[in-house]
Amino acid sequence: MKKLNFIFFITATAGVISFDLYKAAHASFTHDESYTYLHFVNTNIMDIISYFEPFTNNHILNTLLMKFSQALLGTSELTLRLPNILSHLLYMIFIFKLFDRYCNKYFILFFILLNANPFLLDFFSLARGYGIAIGLMTAGLYYYCRYIENQKIHNHILSLVLIGFASLANFTLLNIFLILILMHNLFQFIINRRPFSLKNLWKINRINVMIGFVFSMILYEPIRKIIKYKLIDFGGMEGFWHDTAGTLAHAFAYDVLYRDYMIVFFKMFFISFSVLFLLRIIKYFFKKNPVTLVQKFGLFFGLILFFLIDGTILQHYLLGTPYLELRFALFMYPLFIFMCCFLIADFMTDSYKYLKGGFIVLITATLFLHTGYAINTSSYFEWKYDMHTKEMLKDIDRVKPKECSQIKLGITWIFEPTVNFYKETLNLNWLSMVDRNGLKPEEHDYYYISPEDMNIIDTKNIEIIHCYPDFKNCLVRNNKKSIRKKKIQLKAINDNYICADSTLNHLIFANKEKAGLCETFSLIIYVNNKCAIRSYDDHYFCAELDHKNQLTTYVNYIAAWETFTLVELDGNFVAFKAVNGKYITIDEKTLQLFARSKIIGKREKFEIIIK
Repeated sequence: MKKLNFIFFITATAGVISFDLYKAAHASFTHDESYTYLHFVNTNIMDIISYFEPFTNNHILNTLLMKFSQALLGTSELTLRLPNILSHLLYMIFIFKLFDRYCNKYFILFFILLNANPFLLDFFSLARGYGIAIGLMTAGLYYYCRYIENQKIHNHILSLVLIGFASLANFTLLNIFLILILMHNLFQFIINRRPFSLKNLWKINRINVMIGFVFSMILYEPIRKIIKYKLIDFGGMEGFWHDTAGTLAHAFAYDVLYRDYMIVFFKMFFISFSVLFLLRIIKYFFKKNPVTLVQKFGLFFGLILFFLIDGTILQHYLLGTPYLELRFALFMYPLFIFMCCFLIADFMTDSYKYLKGGFIVLITATLFLHTGYAINTSSYFEWKYDMHTKEMLKDIDRVKPKECSQIKLGITWIFEPTVNFYKETLNLNWLSMVDRNGLKPEEHDYYYISPEDMNIIDTKNIEIIHCYPDFKNCLVRNNKKSIRKKKIQLKAINDNYICADSTLNHLIFANKEKAGLCETFSLIIYVNNKCAIRSYDDHYFCAELDHKNQLTTYVNYIAAWETFTLVELDGNFVAFKAVNGKYITIDEKTLQLFARSKIIGKREKFEIIIK
């Protein structure tokens, strides 16, 4: 059996790592990876560790390993993602070491269960900290299982050190570090029945204290800045089942045709084995015989999950922290599968083992087939929108005029890091640096744009270079910058000028008898009478699509809500229709402007004065 397990391990690991290498080398870099590279990788080591630029995108250990890999092997998608691929190798090695040692009869099934997840596989070929953290966590928990077996101090030390480093790759694993200390005390005083005393308490925890002190010194400054700047703002607020378990089930189901069925499958999987764990705890409690090693491991992983879930819920109610979602909660999945594996190994010794074995084989086959169908080498579930970014830039390079020395590309903010990553790493000197200020149609030679934003640009004077599948973004060329600009003032029916003063909470009123700076605007007219209105401080009229539909000047870019239809009326009068199909009107009492009128009446007409 051990020989067969080893052959399977070598073959499966070679196949999986080959897949990781190919995907890492060929898939476009993503938003978060690019942000890490642009803002952190090229800074000095102390700035990375100390969170000099405080932002949770900096997964400290991942950033340091990216920096080291770049220095050693150069800059490419593969070299920057290599630390996570090696972490996948680490993950699989310790799965082999754990189950070949303690459950070798079921190793092949357990190995498949721990790798057959398309969402999990994504993070072993991405330059983020999640894959590194899971690899180190698995190694650390293996060594603690060895400690449970033989009580050797070096195994305890290795487990804490490895999980401490895992928390440097993903701060959420600090919870695992603390829970491991708690579990160490529970196992010593309850399972191993050591007498409780202050002396024993110190003896049991002195290693925990020393290693905890070292990592607290390393993590003090990053954690302080995260708390100070309130950077823990990601996640959900509805509940653990909805936000954590629910989003993970959706992610594990991936983008497949039968996705709804897989979501139900994963939720039933979570529920059934959670109930099974509770039943086994009751059995262990009333069992007269000593708890076996496999049963201890089942308890160990199950209780880690139990305390992790309870801790998450308590943190939410006591501190208001959001529930973990999607990739932030991904490390819980291997913990859950480890628990399932040891529960399976335990209850397979009971009666009806062939029936139970068939059930486990069915679950494993379902996950294996689903993963084989869902995986791809071109995109990542949470950053699928970036899958064509590199290809799009190559297309611009191919079609741009040879004599053109500088190209301005119009994008929405979400593409900014990846476009700038490739501008820097591929030496695209012909491309101007892009920013996060949104689409400014009058300034760009090309656009990488979604169908929903097509109304912003001059569709009569564009040439579609290529439309990309999946997200249906299009690369278009602006053949003629046919945009008219006029300096204007607008007078309402009350004979007052429209005023956009940013000191008035960015609201817009018709309340000025004389026109000055705040009452003078730039009217930007596109084709088909589409227009935008820019205030003196370079902010745009925006029809807020809420229950009030009030006009504001909060934003400094043009998108759908900042685009209006200009309706020319008799004389010098005009009206403006917002994206919600309603006309701009004046509130009779407050004189504030709203986009909520269905018809053009007196309060919807404005005299336009061209300066």
